Amino acid sequence: GYKLHSREYKGSSVKLDIECDERHRYKVRWGNFQSGKRCPHCAEHGFNPSKPGYLYYLKLTLPGGVFYKIGITNRLPEQRAAAISNDAEVIWYHHYLLGEQALEEERRILSEFSEHLAGDRSLSINSGHTEVFVKDVLRKDQPINSTYLSATQK
Repeated sequence: GYKLHSREYKGSSVKLDIECDERHRYKVRWGNFQSGKRCPHCAEHGFNPSKPGYLYYLKLTLPGGVFYKIGITNRLPEQRAAAISNDAEVIWYHHYLLGEQALEEERRILSEFSEHLAGDRSLSINSGHTEVFVKDVLRKDQPINSTYLSATQK
């Protein structure tokens, strides 16, 4: 029941444009489709880009150091953080009425800061290993400037 919209196969790293029988279009790599990954809009688990969603940013204090993780979820960010690690702290999030927008922003951030990704480091987290940075790329974990606070409170 799936329809292929891509005109040619350009290799395993290039996503194909596919439409499910419910007329949702999405992109997927051939290997993922072949192994059973189907329409994210129809899925009953995982992130659904058709529903409201969150883009979240976590601080992970792990045995190997402090790391930062970007991610998307349809659940509350605190619930997602708890599922990732007991050592995850939500330090920022943004709510989107359409999860597709959160997904696009996550992809943009991962691309922009790809040189800071933790890569294949052994991280003691349950999921989301590919979205972990070795530094605070979004600069959301900065200490509050006490000079600024005292000046604004006067």
